[in-house]
Order: sequence, then structure tokens, then C-alpha cells
Amino acid sequence: MTAIPFYDIGEALVDGYFVDKISAKHERVLLVVSRSAAAQPGGPCVGPLPYGTVVELLREGYEEARRILAGAPLRRRGRLYFALIPLYSSGRYLSEIADYLTDLTSARILADLYERILARLSEGPRDVLCAPIEVRGDVVYLGGEANRAYTYLFRKDGRFREALLSLLEPRDAGGSVNV
Repeated sequence: MTAIPFYDIGEALVDGYFVDKISAKHERVLLVVSRSAAAQPGGPCVGPLPYGTVVELLREGYEEARRILAGAPLRRRGRLYFALIPLYSSGRYLSEIADYLTDLTSARILADLYERILARLSEGPRDVLCAPIEVRGDVVYLGGEANRAYTYLFRKDGRFREALLSLLEPRDAGGSVNV
């Protein structure tokens, strides 16, 4: 079974392997898991990214969440657009404003999570722990338990899915091949 490294920052663990393999920078915080994920220690881990790199990637994710929070989707369409659209298509207005509010709410939650995690990261890691990871169907199991964040990323993010499947595929041992 394959195990991935996590930096121990107290009450949480920060993924030290997949953090640079997420397409949407603001979703990198989803790779911060509770300590229970490493309750079932894994065997040998793949090598972690350097701690400084992980911290920098999480800071980039925080900045991206702050940009979304600052109203980037609203600026892309323009205030005039949102002011006039109810006049000619109330259904479209409701749909677009719901999407915008969902993005804004998600960004606020992610930004809050980033702020808490970044405060802990400045203290440095206590240790590097390993947790086994596997995929059954389209559900990702971390430490023997289904993990919703990793499953969400596996289903939604092609870059993450490709990296995970590549990590889990059996390595060629160099033996003979039967043809």
C-alpha cells in the first residue's frame, strides 16, 4: 500500500505530496486533514516536498481565495450587467447571482481556513507522518477511512486525479514479460 507524507502542525496535518498537484490554487487548503487521517500509520512514504515550498504554495492559495473574495467574478461581468440583467431575464439573473454568491461564500470559508492554517505553519512542523492512501471506485481512502476532500478533488480535478493514479499504479519490478 502506498503512503503519502504529511507535515504535523499540531491539531492538523498538511499534505506534503499533493499540494502542488491541485489545479485550482484556492482549493489547496482542502489537503489539510485532521490528525485522525494518520491514525493508521502507513509504510514507507513517498518523499515530501520541502516544507518551505508547501508553505509558499498554501500562501498562493490564500491569495487566490482573497482575490475571489474581493469580487473578481463581479468585476469580470461588470456591475452594470448585474444591474440590468433582471430587467430582461430574471431567471438568468437568479442563476448567475446564485453562482456568484456560492463562489463568494466558498472563498470566505477557504480564506478563513487558510488564515488559521498559515498562522500554525509559521511555527514549523513537529514531524512528518505517513498515511496510507488508496482509491476504491471513485472514493479516496486516507488512513483507512473515506476522505471527502480527497474524493472531491479526485472526482473534480483532473490534474489531482492523474497524479494520484500515477502514484498508485504498480511499478515495474523489471521481471520477465510473458508474451
